[in-house]
Amino acid sequence: MINNKNLNKDNKKSDYTLTQYINKFYLKFLSFFLLLLNKLTPFYHTFHVRPKKQKSFFYFNSIYKFKIAIVIQGPINDFNFILETIKLYKKNFPFSKIIISTWKGLPKKEKNIFKKLNIYLIENREPSNQQNWEGGNLNRQIISTLEGIKLAKNIKCDYVLKTRTDQRIYSNNIFDPLINILKFFPLKKKYSHFLQQRIISISFDALLFRHYGISDILQFGKTSDMFSFWNLDLLYKNNVKNYSRDERNIFLNSYLLINFLKKKNWTMKWSMLDSFQVFSEFFCIVDKEFFDLFWKKYDSREYRWRSYKNFRQTTEINFYTWLNLYNNYKKFYKINKVKINRILLEKLKKDIWSQ
Repeated sequence: MINNKNLNKDNKKSDYTLTQYINKFYLKFLSFFLLLLNKLTPFYHTFHVRPKKQKSFFYFNSIYKFKIAIVIQGPINDFNFILETIKLYKKNFPFSKIIISTWKGLPKKEKNIFKKLNIYLIENREPSNQQNWEGGNLNRQIISTLEGIKLAKNIKCDYVLKTRTDQRIYSNNIFDPLINILKFFPLKKKYSHFLQQRIISISFDALLFRHYGISDILQFGKTSDMFSFWNLDLLYKNNVKNYSRDERNIFLNSYLLINFLKKKNWTMKWSMLDSFQVFSEFFCIVDKEFFDLFWKKYDSREYRWRSYKNFRQTTEINFYTWLNLYNNYKKFYKINKVKINRILLEKLKKDIWSQ
């Protein structure tokens, strides 16, 4: 029998350090401030805190039998952030191969630190003909992602998780569920020449009303499928000269998926109905909360695109929306056709600060 008196007595002892006291005070202050805002404004406010250092992180042991590569692509603008991210991934995913695919010019000190962590480091060369590029940093993403996937392929990895240097995944028990999702939603046999399995993408930046607007910031799939998706030509100004204005806008915003479909001889209809079919047939879109994804770019809000007032062009495809598309994308389009057309025609504001 447990002695409750002794247990309570032990609980009274304070084991807090000074840092823990400060954190406790900070969280209470923040909670009080938001409760005050809830009373004074027409909104409810919440917050979420994630540890910066991997040593503060509690985790469950992961179990998975496949060889998986985590490809982290992009420039290293915050070395301490990416260093803690790698340490966290090595703790959370000890059997995975970690590949950093970045650009030449890393200081020798940083290279040596990466070397000690026993990860793969790719330093890509910047292409020389960037004056003819179209679409900003898209080509850099294509180059660094593809090189990382090529290495994963060479070291015989079964699956690739593609993420970015300015993101961090806090969920740790993800790979078995991800592979199970691919089993639960198999690709139709008639599309076996497209992919072996679906590609999993996330709700974040997967915009429902953007033609072929799949998110490219975080993806998971078989290595061969990820290679097929990302193995495409770079985007140059000449690529868009024969398109109409509307088609050009679609093309620039959804270049990756459009080129993948062209490569597989999919007949492009440039319509939302066609987009919905593509989402339902070749992808599975899960909520970013599955990964507990932190992205330190632009905005600190957890749900930066969400609006409770109305649909708008930045409305994201979450899992239950994708599930509706998967079940019957034609029916989903039919019952929402009026709203969809109104949003496309009126070009509602993309203001991410409006509610």
